[in-house]
Parts: sequence; C-alpha cells; structure tokens
Amino acid sequence: MMKRTVLLSVVTLALATQSLSQNFTRFAPSIERNIAGANLIDLAKGADGKTAFLGQGADGTYGHVIFQAPNGSLTGSGTYKCGTETPLIQRILAHPDGGYYLLGAHQHTGSGPLCQGFHFDGSASAPDLWVLRIDDTGQVIWTKSIGGTKAEGLDNAWICQDKGLFILAHSASGDGDNSNPNPGTGNSWAVKLNADGQVQWDFTPQYSLAGASYPLNGLELPGGGFEVFNMVNAQQLQIVRLNAGGAQQWAKTVDLPYNIQGFTRAQPFGNNRVILGGTAENAPAPFYRAPVILLTDTDGNLLDYSTNLDLGAQHYFRDMAIIGNELVYAGSYYDFNRLSITTLALPGLTFNSQQAFASSSVPFVSRMSPLSNDRLMVLTNIEPDQDFQWTQSGPSYKGYLELESCNLSPGFTYANSPDNTVQFTNQSGGNPIDYTWHFANLGISHQANPQYAFPGPGTYRVCLQTINALLCSAEICEDINVGPNGITGPGGEAVSWRMQYRQLFVLGLRETARFRLFSINGQQLRTGQLTPDANDVDLSGLPPGVFLLGLRGNSTQGTLKVVLN
Repeated sequence: MMKRTVLLSVVTLALATQSLSQNFTRFAPSIERNIAGANLIDLAKGADGKTAFLGQGADGTYGHVIFQAPNGSLTGSGTYKCGTETPLIQRILAHPDGGYYLLGAHQHTGSGPLCQGFHFDGSASAPDLWVLRIDDTGQVIWTKSIGGTKAEGLDNAWICQDKGLFILAHSASGDGDNSNPNPGTGNSWAVKLNADGQVQWDFTPQYSLAGASYPLNGLELPGGGFEVFNMVNAQQLQIVRLNAGGAQQWAKTVDLPYNIQGFTRAQPFGNNRVILGGTAENAPAPFYRAPVILLTDTDGNLLDYSTNLDLGAQHYFRDMAIIGNELVYAGSYYDFNRLSITTLALPGLTFNSQQAFASSSVPFVSRMSPLSNDRLMVLTNIEPDQDFQWTQSGPSYKGYLELESCNLSPGFTYANSPDNTVQFTNQSGGNPIDYTWHFANLGISHQANPQYAFPGPGTYRVCLQTINALLCSAEICEDINVGPNGITGPGGEAVSWRMQYRQLFVLGLRETARFRLFSINGQQLRTGQLTPDANDVDLSGLPPGVFLLGLRGNSTQGTLKVVLN
C-alpha cells in the first residue's frame, strides 16, 4: 500500500495582455445557473433526458424538486408534504424505467395521503425513513414509511439491478421494519426494498459509529451481492459482504490512515474494486480536515489511498465521479471561501491535478456530475467574484456551476537561419487567444509566430505559454539548437531538433535518412531510419547529457548536438 500526499498551494500568475489575477490549468468556471432560487442538495439524470434537482426552498424546508430540460429551461417543479409537514428529503435517484425515487425522513402522525404507514408508538413521534416514487412530471406513484417506533435517519441509498433500493441508514428501533434484536440509540441499518417499495430484508452490523458524523455507506456489486461500509471507530472501517438475500458472508476490518468522518460516497470501479470518498479529521494536526480516497477490492482488502493535505485548512470531501481514466472529486472549505476540484489517475490513485477556486462565498457544495465535452456540474452557491467574476450569472447565485475543461496543448516548431535568427511557428491547440514566449531569459514576445535573433550559436531553452478565453493557461518548454550545429536539407531547409518527454523529434527533414546516435565520448547508442513522417528517436533510459545525432541521406548529411536534460 502506498500513501500519496499532496500539499496544495495556489499559484497566482499574471496574464501578459490582460489585468487578471488567475490562470486556470485543468478546469475553468464558465457558467453559473440560478435554479428557482433554491439551495440544491442533489440531482439525478432522468431516462427522458431531463435533470431533476432536489432543493431547499426559500423557507428553509427540504422537499422541492425542480425539472430542467436538456436545453436548460425549467419545465416544472413539485413540493412534497406529509400532511402539513414538509419532510427532510435528502436524495433523488433516477429510476431506469423513468421517474425518480425521493428519499428522506418524516415524523408526521396525521392521515395525509403521503404519510401512510408511519410507525408511531402512541406517546412520542420519532422520524421514519420516507421513500416516494414519482414519475417524470413529479406526480407521486407511491410512498412508503420505513422503520420502527424509534428514530431513523437516512445516510445513503443505492438503486439496484432489480430497480429496487438498497438504503443505508441509522436506526434506534428494534420493531416495525427493523429486525435488530438489540436496538440502541443509533445503530447502523441497511434495508433492501423491491421496486414496489416493499421491505425484502434488513441488516444491522454488529459494531458501528452510526449517525450524522459517521454515515453508513454501501452498494450493490456488479457481480451480485452487496457490500456495507461501516465505521467501527474513527480509524477502523468494517467491510461486510452480504449475499443477494441479505445474509452476511464475511466481515473484515481495515485500519485507516487517519481518523475518518465516515465515507459519504461509494463508487464501483470495474467488476472487483470499489472507491470510497470521505473526510479525514485531525490530519495532519488537530482540527484539520482533508479529503481522503480509498481503493478497495471486493474481497475487503485496502489496495491504496490518497489524501490531499492542505495545511492550515478545513478541507472537506463532497462528491466524486469516474470520468474516463480519472477519478474527479469536489471539495469545499469550512470557511466557505473555496471550491476544490481534484483529479487522480486510475487504476491507481496517482495525483494528476488539484485546483482551489476562490470566492467570498461558496456554501452548499453537495453534488458533482459529469457533462458532455469534458465539462463538470457542481451543485453549489457561488458569489460571482474573485475566481468566479467571469462566469455568466443569473439574478441569484443559488443553483449550480459549470466548469469547462481547459484542453490547452501548447506546441511549436522552429527553423534556423545562418545568422542565429530562429523563426517560431505556433502549433498550439485549444483555441488560445494570448501567447507569451520566453527566449532563455533573453527576451519575450506576445506574437503567435515570432522571430527571435539569439546572440550566438548554442542550445537555448524556449518556453511558450498559451491562454484561452476561459483564462486557462498552459506552458511548454523545449531546448532548441541554434547556429552551426544545424543541418541543411535537400531544399536548403534547416534541419533541427526538439525534445518532448524523452522523444527526440528531427524537424525540417524532407527525405529518408539513416541516423546514428552517439554519446559525447563516441559510443554508438541508437541506429535506425527516419522519414519526414516518422521523425522521432526514443531516448528512454539514457542519462542526462550531451549526445551527437548523425544523419545521412541523399542530400541531408551532418551531425546535430543534442542536449538531454
């Protein structure tokens, strides 16, 4: 097992032609959308192409569902009450056949049509789990009260292959739908419903730290059966395997690298691995918080973990998604002044990138969802200032934020001339609008295709930074060869080289030529043939140093001095 720790530092760059304070590297804020003035807490993509948002209304109650068409227009909404009470609805899940599940809790003892079956002991009212099945327009198909006469609370939920629900919760009951023979004040509780909302079975782990601070999580495995992720204590996670009927097959305890406040997200990865996301506490010091990602196999073994430590901060994990060959997760900060987006390479958990976007107010960060064209949707309220002052914003900043992928790929070619003047040709992708060239600390240009006169022959480091309309920036640096070390091709063109990721590219070649690569001491290291289309030489495994590349064609002959850093 390997520990990967990243200390986050936010770097501020200056644009060459714009007085802006932030260049984005991987994602950039693009559009902020107001959704009916609601604080959004969950979303689901429906079978009909619509997005259903679960929101908190202006009166502070939870129970509002807002539908958005693929073109962005709002197509309707619904508010669900149990009698006179607006219950706490916390999750929305898309049903494969259309419509949605809504999940939360209620404690209404009346006879309203949406609160039938409430478990009431006759003296005190304690919340039941509440499940509603609604259609694409928000009309209620059925509703169920799940639990016993003591308090229940929802932690997580998973839609199953049979279109039913696997609900992860905490419960103090030992009656009604809860078969726990030793009820406590808030035991972890898993319950399976069929597609009609009928309880099929339930399961209570032997030991747990159930409750809001240590939520229970779980999922149905792609190959069948279930896994439950239950906090035994703050540094131990119990993984329990259940068969399709809810019977325990095994339980394993995993030691955790830090105190963990429970795992709020679980995601299958392939057929035999699971990714868990949560927040570490007291990492690396008391009162610190940091996102933590665990990779386990379906046999209950911890394979790897990743923790991003931001010293001096209270940084919380919020949500995650697998996008291509990366895990992308969102986080937020205790003082509500930053939104973080982190990417990890899969199948391991190797750090790829992390950004922290600053605003004077970033509350209600909850869910993240992939969009088309490498975009992300994050449910959050963003005050449009600082790093978000360039977003398109509605009259209110309650809703969600879209982040676009930067997709910048700076690149260039160059050609020598006899007087040490080099013509650079921009080959950058990603629609850049601004260029900054640095010529070995000798000069700067903001032209797309500059020409630069170097003071003499030699090897110089040239860097090109490009910026697009989203204020994304990316930079590439290459060592170029200037002067008499160049080779002339059959048409009088200068033949030169550039290095990229230990691949040597021979530029300006207009014919097939044999090559031999020598060390500075004359040892032959590589031989082969180059063409105008296949013009690269692999230098993997060679140490840094100076090398000589000999070329011989019908009209191309000579030697290039190559510097490998």
